Amino acid sequence: MRIISGTLGGRVIPSPPSNDTRPTTDAAREMLFSVLDTWITWNGLRVLDLCAGTGSLGFEAISRGAASVVFVDRSKPCIKTIEETIRDFGVSDHATTIHSDVLEALRYPLHNKSFDVVFADPPYHAKLHNKITLLLERNGILVTDGIYIAEHGENEALILDEGWEKLDHRRRGPAVIDIIRRVTKP
Repeated sequence: MRIISGTLGGRVIPSPPSNDTRPTTDAAREMLFSVLDTWITWNGLRVLDLCAGTGSLGFEAISRGAASVVFVDRSKPCIKTIEETIRDFGVSDHATTIHSDVLEALRYPLHNKSFDVVFADPPYHAKLHNKITLLLERNGILVTDGIYIAEHGENEALILDEGWEKLDHRRRGPAVIDIIRRVTKP
């Protein structure tokens, strides 16, 4: 896996030693960021990468100008690999890690932080996105007009209340990517 564009473009993103991850492919990441560039100017944004795995989405955001990325994953080997990549890429001023279950991280220690963009790619069988959207909104973690990118399996449907606007919906094989915006409730 390589970073597609930006200051780190072409750099290789290592995979953790375990087979517990399902990294977003270069082609899928290129398609995703091409779509996101319609709504997002990356410079200065605060990004949260939930169920980060290799960290490829967060590193792509840093490469494109994000001010900061917080990587969250429950796997110690994933966090260790992400921390090594942060050092290797020289982006320690822009990146931090949290070793935690995603739902616990959204309750604490992230409950007092806010982000402009949130990526989440949990295991498809866990069907966590409706819980994640609820916690992002309830705890003020995603700012108003912030973008949430939910990658999930075809058997999970996002149930959105009036506080969310669906911007895009894509399928790539068994993966579904929904891009939604948090909006002010009427």
